[in-house]
Amino acid sequence: MEIVSLISACIGMIFWLIVIGLLIATSVTIYFLPSIFAYKRKNNNWAVIIIVNAFFGWSGVGWIAAWIMALWRSETPQIIHHYNHEVSR
Repeated sequence: MEIVSLISACIGMIFWLIVIGLLIATSVTIYFLPSIFAYKRKNNNWAVIIIVNAFFGWSGVGWIAAWIMALWRSETPQIIHHYNHEVSR
């Protein structure tokens, strides 16, 4: 009978470790959503957004600021090359 209760306790502990691990992974993903979003959108300031998110996101204000920065349209300068090919004879 002791082995059955020991196995039951181990299964219960493993279950709760998995649940806690999933909760932590979900929380970290939600916490870094502004950074992930900025990186996927190829925002020019994604490194700054990650820093703001990592160090100030815990305050709530930093997390909202990171979202605003991530959603802000970052204009990528377009370089237009004009080639003038002259044919020499």
